[in-house]
Amino acid sequence: NSVLKGYYSLAADGSALLSVDYLNACGKRVFITEVADDIREECNQGDLVKASILTFNDNVLTCKAEEILVKADEVGSDISMIIAKEDAPLHFSKKALSQAENMPKEVSDSEKEGRFDFREDCVVTIDGDDAHDFDDAVSIRRLGSGYQITVHIADVTEYVKRGSALDEDAITRGTSIYVADRVVPMLPFELSNGICSLNPNVDRLTLSCIMDMDAQGYVIHSEVKRGLIRSHARLTYNQVNRFLEGEEQGLEKEVKDTLLLLAEASACIRRRRDLQGAMKLDSTELKFHLDEENIPTEVIKMTQGRSEKMIEDFMILANCTIAKMLRERGIPVLYRVHEFPPLEKLETFRSYLKKVRLIKSFPKNENITGARLNDFLASIENESVRQTVSEQMLRAMSKAYYSPEDIGHFGLAEKEYCHFTSPIRRYPDDIIHRLVKDYLIDEKKIDLEEVYLYLEKMGTLLSSEEVRADHIQRECDDLEAAKYM
Repeated sequence: NSVLKGYYSLAADGSALLSVDYLNACGKRVFITEVADDIREECNQGDLVKASILTFNDNVLTCKAEEILVKADEVGSDISMIIAKEDAPLHFSKKALSQAENMPKEVSDSEKEGRFDFREDCVVTIDGDDAHDFDDAVSIRRLGSGYQITVHIADVTEYVKRGSALDEDAITRGTSIYVADRVVPMLPFELSNGICSLNPNVDRLTLSCIMDMDAQGYVIHSEVKRGLIRSHARLTYNQVNRFLEGEEQGLEKEVKDTLLLLAEASACIRRRRDLQGAMKLDSTELKFHLDEENIPTEVIKMTQGRSEKMIEDFMILANCTIAKMLRERGIPVLYRVHEFPPLEKLETFRSYLKKVRLIKSFPKNENITGARLNDFLASIENESVRQTVSEQMLRAMSKAYYSPEDIGHFGLAEKEYCHFTSPIRRYPDDIIHRLVKDYLIDEKKIDLEEVYLYLEKMGTLLSSEEVRADHIQRECDDLEAAKYM
């Protein structure tokens, strides 16, 4: 009759999942009186289990333990319990794993048919040192006084078919979750690190957004194609940052030329974004290095270098371009929207500014724009104070979410913006990919009302799953910070 810990959240089917802690707080007493035969020998005190309620009389519940979610004695169990308590799946369904195991290891000749061949172009991926899944790559060439930039995105929906077990599992997850000791991926390893990942020197299927851009950073013509690429180099942010600072990195000439041209084009985009009033908020991201026992041994403050900003510029450019292309064709879009800061949060921020004696230079509500907020931050001479104010300002912003209503993106100062560039780790991007393939490329007949209602439903679901992922990441960071201290 020992009480085992459970969890409290709302299941996808609407049923309540109640934790022992929650029930105890409500004055209930919970007892595990039965354990399923297949876990009886494994189940121990402190394990996190899924249980069904057998009886509920006089504030006493008896339950049957049916599934072990996390073993208390396994390495990393504390983080696993945080993930499970938020009702985020730790494991894929058997059907999804079976489909993943049967995925091809390489692109077949039949899959290459009808695709635009980019394999001779110098296509590169630029990611973090420890990245394993590569869902975006870039190539560039000079076009008069401007540039032709192509952002190549893994064609995930070619393998994850609508309504399949893999698709259902991806919807349930909504996003990959990155915590201190692991990634809880949206897609199984066979896809996220295998056939969908734009690994170097192998053929891969893509959706490629081709953008002709002028010297002022504006896209003057664009198209999207089903593509076939062969990445010429797997580069890291640190490696590219060192190269752009003048250090020799042993790169081939075509890769060097590509990086220099990418940096040049990025500077044009960045100037245009600055003029539009895209916000420049600094936030502190921590990375914990753990030993074999999952004890944090080092904490690193992540900083955004030149190459990180460069890739961010190209991904934002592609996301805006795709959203605009869909809108201009009258196709409903699952936008990534960011509203004007909530007035109550602004008042809290103003109270903070009064305490640090900076309120006089802060604009009135009716004058607030991204550009005005940037100017306000730039006016703070003390760097440490500016960093703190920037983090407080970030807390005053609205939370971005997914919606078919195009209300723009305040933080980016963009009229149309969607998520297209990360289909391996975000399900909204897969939705956009299907819209692009079905209605932009294949020009299928569209039921506008049906598509809009679907996007509305999925926007609500995926926004909530993103909030869940953010909460898990913050809770895990808090845990590791406390362990480290």
